[in-house]
Amino acid sequence: MRAIACLVTVVSSLVLAGTATAADWPDGRLDAVATAIAGHPVHVFCEADQGAWNAHFYNRGQAPWSVFGFTSLGSPVVYMSPDVCLHLHLLLDFGWLEGGIAKSALAVMTLTHEAIHQRGIGDERETQCLTLQLVGQVAQEYFGLSPTVTVQQPTIVTKSKVVRRKGQRIVVTYRTTELRSVEVANPAVQRFDEWVLAWHRTLPAPYQGC
Repeated sequence: MRAIACLVTVVSSLVLAGTATAADWPDGRLDAVATAIAGHPVHVFCEADQGAWNAHFYNRGQAPWSVFGFTSLGSPVVYMSPDVCLHLHLLLDFGWLEGGIAKSALAVMTLTHEAIHQRGIGDERETQCLTLQLVGQVAQEYFGLSPTVTVQQPTIVTKSKVVRRKGQRIVVTYRTTELRSVEVANPAVQRFDEWVLAWHRTLPAPYQGC
């Protein structure tokens, strides 16, 4: 992903794994996500060495901080930057931490985009359009972004009780407020969608037009 855009190359020479100092931070759960999206076995090479990532792109005249992921058509590997890897692992191990949803949205979008390229699609607009369609589902099914959450809400209820007055039993009906557990839409989903669109709007023209 370059300038928040996903960089695809069809030449096998652009493979970070070939760098001697590169360090993979593998996780079978990430491989499972990429494999499900691509429709064939795909390994997620999660770069853990920022120096190796920087050197790889500096040697090619590119700014490493503007590249978040890339893949090579014909090679079943997608490469994630150290920052993207960090947030993917945080999602897998700790869930959707409050305040981290912006980077989490970028990480899931990057992985989804590169895995879609692994379907054999080189066109960036087509790939990004499919990414926008699938990224929410990927976040929910593989990274635990629940569409609903349980909250305690005050609810007015009607109750009755028996009281004695002057020797008589009287049924008194009254209304009171109780806290009850209810399922509501998860506000994190809306924030996730907003951040995905925000990242998408930063992409260059070849990625737009969905």
